[in-house]
Amino acid sequence: MIPRLRNKSYEERLKELNLFSLSKRRLRGDLIEVFKIFHGFDNININDYVTTDLTSSTRNNGFKIIGKRFRSNEAKHFFFNRIVNVWNSLPAQIVNSITIESFKKKLDKHLTSVHQVEYFTTA
Repeated sequence: MIPRLRNKSYEERLKELNLFSLSKRRLRGDLIEVFKIFHGFDNININDYVTTDLTSSTRNNGFKIIGKRFRSNEAKHFFFNRIVNVWNSLPAQIVNSITIESFKKKLDKHLTSVHQVEYFTTA
């Protein structure tokens, strides 16, 4: 541990080191993976798992995911089911990024500006 941070809380240490919390880092990784899938950087057919709506409107970002309904409570924790609401709430300027790096930069800026705990609840 860094000596000057020894007596600080977890939140204070994160802030001083300019890091995201573990839950934000996990969410960030999930969102990056969805971006890669939508933009063809990963060879996964997203339509095998969810329905997509690629029409752009003022109410969505142009890459909307529509989760499938499942009977079991466990299914809500599957990758695409847990990420639907957060992905759909991202602004179009983020999801329409051209490169993975530009997506990451815009996403980091967005995640830094969002402080509501509910935003990071993906289930």
